[in-house]
Amino acid sequence: MKSIPHFIWLRRSLIAVCGLLISFGSAAQAGNLKLQGGATVTTQVLPLAGFSAALGYEADGFFGFGQEVTLFYHNLTGQGNLSEGAVSSDVQVDFNSWEIGYFMPYNLGRYTVGPGIGYGVASTTEKLSNNTDGLDPSPFLTGNDIHYGVVSLRASMAWGSIVCDGIGGSFGGLIGGSLLCGVKF
Repeated sequence: MKSIPHFIWLRRSLIAVCGLLISFGSAAQAGNLKLQGGATVTTQVLPLAGFSAALGYEADGFFGFGQEVTLFYHNLTGQGNLSEGAVSSDVQVDFNSWEIGYFMPYNLGRYTVGPGIGYGVASTTEKLSNNTDGLDPSPFLTGNDIHYGVVSLRASMAWGSIVCDGIGGSFGGLIGGSLLCGVKF
């Protein structure tokens, strides 16, 4: 199986799993859908920035904790000059990923805070210029089918049906954060 079809297959599988989780929520676990979008940045040697979108389903949990399953899409890019030893090059990196996350937010009224874990698949490309040695000074992996784990911490604030999430963590070997806002219904 080629990498690109596998990436598309996995992306569709993640969407299907999220849809099943949303549609099969029991009456005892009735919850809310969240649709959000916003900005994401990373703090690596070459910072990436861009747009992220999220579709989530949140329900009541236990002992004050809730539970939420969220499907994320990240579209990030960055460029700059990187050096490793005597090798230097202008680098442009594009990072696109789909990930599914599970959060256990603790409810504090209109605020929630809690940890999350997840799994994702990314497609990363990089372009090098001004590199006469043919060597790559960039620490980024390039590929269409990069699987990764996610560890994160999320803080949320809601104003009726409007909700904003601040998410910080590690995903795809990147450390960064997102600020996503949208509606809850």
